[in-house]
Amino acid sequence: MSSGKRSYRHSPLGGPAGLRSPGSSGLRQASDDRNHIKVDSFDDAENERVRRIFAETGLTLSSIAYYENNLHPERGPEVNAHVRRCVDAAAALGCPTVGTFIGRDPGLTVRDNLKRAEDVFGPLVEYATARGVELVIENCVMKSWHPDGYPGNLAYSPSCGSGCSGSG
Repeated sequence: MSSGKRSYRHSPLGGPAGLRSPGSSGLRQASDDRNHIKVDSFDDAENERVRRIFAETGLTLSSIAYYENNLHPERGPEVNAHVRRCVDAAAALGCPTVGTFIGRDPGLTVRDNLKRAEDVFGPLVEYATARGVELVIENCVMKSWHPDGYPGNLAYSPSCGSGCSGSG
């Protein structure tokens, strides 16, 4: 039995996307340069364009996704700024969540990374909360982010085994 909603293997915005489950009407949309919610230049016209596409397809935007290393020793501030732009776009679109990674600085101990995560994510969570958006954290291992193959993401699930491969 069909719900009358369309299912997409690719986002109606032009890039790859995944529905939460078969028949779901929620869509998680990435915001990096491979996809097409343009959070770096999000204005009234972009807001209207995205809203129109979702209205035409009958889908609901459930999350804007940006999966980068928020604790990267050089790029961290740039990544954090992009997360804030994702939050701004999500708030304008009525989207409840923004997904991201915690990340890890491979030059620091786990203890020091945990302190750094607290310093970075405290303000990010406050920023999102003030705009009615929740941050959600992806728990993939990201071994490729660490030069020695150790987990490159502090917040990972050991049950992901070799790093969430094959999960989507």
